[in-house]
Amino acid sequence: LYYVAASDDFRITSVVVSGTRLLSDGEVEAAAAVSGINIFWLRQEAVARRLQAVPAIESVQAGAYLPNRVEVRIGERTPVAAWLSGDVAWLVDGEGRVLRSVPSPPALPMVRDVGAASLAPGGSVDRAALATLFQLREVLPRAAGLSPRDFEYSADAGVTVVADSGLRVVFGRADDLEGKVTALVAVRRDLERQGQRAELIHVR
Repeated sequence: LYYVAASDDFRITSVVVSGTRLLSDGEVEAAAAVSGINIFWLRQEAVARRLQAVPAIESVQAGAYLPNRVEVRIGERTPVAAWLSGDVAWLVDGEGRVLRSVPSPPALPMVRDVGAASLAPGGSVDRAALATLFQLREVLPRAAGLSPRDFEYSADAGVTVVADSGLRVVFGRADDLEGKVTALVAVRRDLERQGQRAELIHVR
């Protein structure tokens, strides 16, 4: 028994990580905090709790294998958009949860926070604004003939769409989007009849 408890042969030296896309193996290993622990003292539920405290991780399966190996399978949360605050791009999931920062914006819908709110992993962004973004990406090309190029957000003004044409449309909050799109179509039709072109339209 003393040999089992004290021998270096049973100290965890190998952590095998699978299932990651957002996180590196090193980040998972550091969060698991099992290296060097005697494998017989390992509490898998404690490992799972530590890992699930990482914002990008949704689920964990951990197993211990003699003499000194731990295998960790990670289920990561799915990023749905990149939220730009200042010069930093943050990945956020569908609940508005901030998962992590990335060096450059990925191929995801992008929201530029013109209020430059301070974000951190585990924090949150405006979930309603995210929902508005996805609704407008779907509706505007079909209903208004506009292709959104960029989305901007501020706590005061809500959501603004910048179209490929350069037109900026301020939609504000998520309420009555159908009515706002209808109003946008009517305003653009009136402008077209008058031979005028707008750079900014408020429908919020």
